[in-house]
Amino acid sequence: MVRTLVALGMLAGASCSSEAPDGVFFPTTGNMNSYPSALIEGTLQERDGCVFIESEENLVLVLWPEGFRVERDGAELRIVGGIGHPEHSTGQPLELGGGSADLPFAQELIGEQIPARCRAAGYWIASP
Repeated sequence: MVRTLVALGMLAGASCSSEAPDGVFFPTTGNMNSYPSALIEGTLQERDGCVFIESEENLVLVLWPEGFRVERDGAELRIVGGIGHPEHSTGQPLELGGGSADLPFAQELIGEQIPARCRAAGYWIASP
């Protein structure tokens, strides 16, 4: 169902990983006309240069909206989304709107292959 909702939104253009610190994979989606509206809760984690949400069930790789970026702050990563969006840091709990996707659809949304080290049990299309 989420796949259908996102597909109806149609992408204005896929986006590759935005500028990120060396060794960090930070996938972003292109500008989308609509976004899924489910909610995921967990802790933001960095593992092997990948930014995941760790929930009770598993690790989920986040596909961030266009315009979001990641910055290194010492040993932690900070996700910055611009005016009106809270910053998120690794190790902190968060609630993030969006919806799930499978690997092929996630790769289609970001316009590139997800590295093996970043493959996860699921993929989360974050809403802005």
